[in-house]
Amino acid sequence: ENKKIKTGIQMIVVIPDKKWKIVVNTIHFDPDKATFDRLTMTQRRENNETIDGLVMQLKAHPDCNVLIEGYANNVTNTEREDLEELIPLSQERARAILNQLIRKNIPEEMLTAKGMGGANPIAKWEDKENWWKNRRVEFVIEKK
Repeated sequence: ENKKIKTGIQMIVVIPDKKWKIVVNTIHFDPDKATFDRLTMTQRRENNETIDGLVMQLKAHPDCNVLIEGYANNVTNTEREDLEELIPLSQERARAILNQLIRKNIPEEMLTAKGMGGANPIAKWEDKENWWKNRRVEFVIEKK
């Protein structure tokens, strides 16, 4: 029996029945921060819908560990920006999401946050129009 959970959040199978990934571009943060204070009502609603969808998926997989990977966009395309700004920022953002999931009753022991900086960009550096795709959160869900 194939159990499908309708959340609007797609789990990509990495290893069947063992490991999945969810890539999310619909979590908004304040510019260059890990906070949510300056968001529009629409952005806040999108954040809430995304987090609620994630919570549904995670509650359906209580036998899993979840690695929350925060990604940022490397504007200068330099290692220095990545090390000094993006990795710390993406770590704070991943931690902020972890805290939101805990507030929604996801057990903290299931969750780990990791800042990935500008690693594994989806959009190439020359493709400025799609840089927003590099600002994302990925959830790697793995059976214990």
